[in-house]
Amino acid sequence: MSDKKLRKIVLVNERHQVLRLPRDAKILTVQIMPSDPPPGNDICLWAMGERGEIVERHIGIAEAGDTIPSAPSVYIGTFQNAAQTRAFHVFELTAQRR
Repeated sequence: MSDKKLRKIVLVNERHQVLRLPRDAKILTVQIMPSDPPPGNDICLWAMGERGEIVERHIGIAEAGDTIPSAPSVYIGTFQNAAQTRAFHVFELTAQRR
């Protein structure tokens, strides 16, 4: 068994994006963190996995009122904008995994 590595990935606030992660990577959570360098905030996703084969993982971000794709998906988490006036929900679109 090899060691697992924790990864922090900064997302963009778009409805769909593709990440390249190890096939076995487990997506842990998503949260807002202050940008480095400031000012601003980043949408950060954390994943843990071995250093194996890299595959595409599809991530969807939706807010209240948005249509969620009917394809299978796994809920990752929810984050709010800095003013805490809007909430966004993050899913892995598993049917599109390659």
